[in-house]
Amino acid sequence: MNQYFAKKLKAVAFFGTIGVLSFTLVAKPAMKSVKAYVNPAISYTLNGEKVLADSKTIAYDNKTYVPLADVAKILGLQTQFNNNTVTMTTSPQQITTSTTTSGTIQTNPTTTSGAFVVTPTTTGTVEIAKAIIKEVKVESKTVTIYKAGTEDKTENYTILNISDATKITSESDTKAYALADLKAGMEVSVKHSTVVSSAVPPQTEAFEIKMLAQKVEIAKAIIKEVKVESKTVTIYKEGTEDKAENYTILNISDVTKITSESDTKAYTLADLKAGMEVSVKHSTVVSSSVPPQTLAFEIKMLGQKTEEDKDDEKKETLLKDAKIIEVNNSGKYIVVQGGAQEGGQLKISFGNKTKVKYEGAKKQPNANSLKAGQIADIKFETAEGKSTILEIIVKESKTVAKENKVVVKQNKAATTINENETTVNGNKNKAKNK
Repeated sequence: MNQYFAKKLKAVAFFGTIGVLSFTLVAKPAMKSVKAYVNPAISYTLNGEKVLADSKTIAYDNKTYVPLADVAKILGLQTQFNNNTVTMTTSPQQITTSTTTSGTIQTNPTTTSGAFVVTPTTTGTVEIAKAIIKEVKVESKTVTIYKAGTEDKTENYTILNISDATKITSESDTKAYALADLKAGMEVSVKHSTVVSSAVPPQTEAFEIKMLAQKVEIAKAIIKEVKVESKTVTIYKEGTEDKAENYTILNISDVTKITSESDTKAYTLADLKAGMEVSVKHSTVVSSSVPPQTLAFEIKMLGQKTEEDKDDEKKETLLKDAKIIEVNNSGKYIVVQGGAQEGGQLKISFGNKTKVKYEGAKKQPNANSLKAGQIADIKFETAEGKSTILEIIVKESKTVAKENKVVVKQNKAATTINENETTVNGNKNKAKNK
């Protein structure tokens, strides 16, 4: 409490002045209605004695207010209010002050007038090993935190006032950071002043804020959904089912690194896609919502290949004199039997670049003209385990013609044999009759 008064009165400096000293506070002409709260729980002491017992304490805008007249009285000041001007006057005694920002207010033991002396004191340090950042306000230079292990509730918050003297560092390196580098959800260690306001939440001066490196690491997860607008990525761990109860929502911020296993480039949220496999490093602070949410520190895409890599892995194959076993136009694939270079059956898909040709034909039909039983030379491409037809040349006309000639010859031979058999049998029958 003594330090609080000293801070408020630090701007008033008395240097060996003899006589009557006075200063005025002029009220602004404009008045407005505000919402404030009376806090009866706050008490005050001066040199170990309770003071301001009958004064009402008001909490407003993160500051504590008590009647000026009551404060002036215990400090031996005389006050007058006239035409929106407050005048405070000391008795003609020598007043000694210190210009330090913190100190102890004492009544002058050598006078009976109630004059005051401000003597400097050493401000202590409070150390918090681990706290969670709730909010960062760069404009007002404040950081709201709550201790790790306590609930994320207003009554557990502390507002840290950031000044030019505040050191912002990281556990992972020796760089100096700025207030803008701090983000909600980060784990930090904190050193702050022992002088804490009685506001709700309480405020204090921050000496040092150190970003901690504790992270949760997931070796492999599947991306369920990416929302660029809300800057979130929903994942579930590999080996778990694709169900809501297994999801985790990663909040993406400026500190989130998005990388790839295949190169050293920096990627953006828009490069992440549903179905991708990723490794993840995120904060140990996880919300109790369903699904839980947390801050992502790093998302690394696993096994993602560049277009150049994919082109290098493509393999072209020419299958000659392959027999078409099945044509599935709705499924956009055919099944072929072996050929001169391959054995067994092979399923090959149609692609946007698939060309169908008939050997010797002037008009080139499309894939719908293909039929089971046709013989063809097939050029196809294999990439990432999938075979796609590039070109198929059907040899149907030549093959069918040969087969038809064979059938005709066979039929004629069969007819001739049957006729001969009939003739022979007839002769035999005639011979018998004779």
